[in-house]
Amino acid sequence: MSKDTITIDTQHGGMIHDAQLDYYGKLLATCSSDNIIRIYSIENGSSDLACEITEHSGPVWRVAWSHPKFGSLLASCSYDGTVKIFSIDKDKSYSTVYVYSGHKASVNGVAWAPYEYGLCLAAVSSDGSMSIHYLANETEWKSQSVLVCRSGCSSVSWCPYRPTASEGVIILRVAVGAGDSCVHVLKCLSSPVNPWEVESKLRGHSDRVRDVSWCPFIGFPVNMIASCGRDCQLCIWSQKNGDAWTTCHKQTYTDPVWRVSWSITGNLLAVSHGVDQVDLWKEMIDGSWRIVNREEKN
Repeated sequence: MSKDTITIDTQHGGMIHDAQLDYYGKLLATCSSDNIIRIYSIENGSSDLACEITEHSGPVWRVAWSHPKFGSLLASCSYDGTVKIFSIDKDKSYSTVYVYSGHKASVNGVAWAPYEYGLCLAAVSSDGSMSIHYLANETEWKSQSVLVCRSGCSSVSWCPYRPTASEGVIILRVAVGAGDSCVHVLKCLSSPVNPWEVESKLRGHSDRVRDVSWCPFIGFPVNMIASCGRDCQLCIWSQKNGDAWTTCHKQTYTDPVWRVSWSITGNLLAVSHGVDQVDLWKEMIDGSWRIVNREEKN
């Protein structure tokens, strides 16, 4: 085992559904089927339980840290149908700053918008809708909802911020993994408070899309989205110069594919599949995609 590897016994009483480090890599949030969120302080190669959040009444599916520009905020979503935002204080205590109960079914995914758009959170639900939550002033949160797919939504990821002077107006986009086997790309103009609409549907999966991840901006006029589905497929989608989306890579696994996640620099794609495996995919000079590393638990 590498000396840089830390093993944490979370002592959750159920399956762990998500684990996210904050911006600085100092706090790790985990969430579980036991309805609990735990936050660990990571320092000098060791971990300590900083606080435990027991505000949900159902399994907690996802957690997401805000950009530090807005403080230490943690968003969560749950089978109980709520979206919650907690403020984590310097003494590692927490307070609930926002609760949204407008969804009619399990809320399956949450993601913060790029900080350039202000303090804004997207959430998607099994009721088929996406809700957008934003801080209207110093104390008041507001929200809006848009129907994406009647078959339900499982995951959401924001397009990274990038200047779009040639378009004359900033266009915000999100990718949503849905139950109709499609990745839905939604857009709105200038600000997340404006109306949202479906811009594109990416068709390539043959079953429910489990996860989506928008590749970080790496300096080229290319959009790239990774998705995985219940059909055991990994799809990597590409859009150049605003043209139509195309599938630049597709891989069929022999075991379930659960999550996809890009590296910060956008040059590596991590794909978790099976019981305990992670593949790292990289695009080669010739445009092909190859696994450059594979971690398998012994």
